[in-house]
Amino acid sequence: MTTTVTTTAATTAGTRPALADGRPWPDLLPPPPRLQLSHTPGWRFETFDMHDPSLVVFDSESDAFGLSFSLDVFSDGTLSNGLSPDGCEMYADMTPDELADLANETDRLQTWLDDCAEALDWTRRHIKEIIGTCL
Repeated sequence: MTTTVTTTAATTAGTRPALADGRPWPDLLPPPPRLQLSHTPGWRFETFDMHDPSLVVFDSESDAFGLSFSLDVFSDGTLSNGLSPDGCEMYADMTPDELADLANETDRLQTWLDDCAEALDWTRRHIKEIIGTCL
């Protein structure tokens, strides 16, 4: 089972990490919150279409549980986030050992969800700066 979320801290308080694509953290935005895990892809601040007034702020995947979290901001100030399964059937015909292995990952799932909540809270508090800087 591959895990994209590692136990290495992605940021420390007050630092400005590089974004997922290697660009520097936007100068006019406050530093991101300190997250407990490293997230893939992580902080993005990307637009995909000039005619679509949305900005992908943060994405993260928890491969062990087949979940992904996304956080978007729209130019009108709307904040959107979603937690979704990567597929319809994650596990089938599991063995007792596989179930035990999955159970051993539940602490990491809680930490991953805590980080997603921290990213959402930070984005809510700084939505005006995000729109002014990135859209």
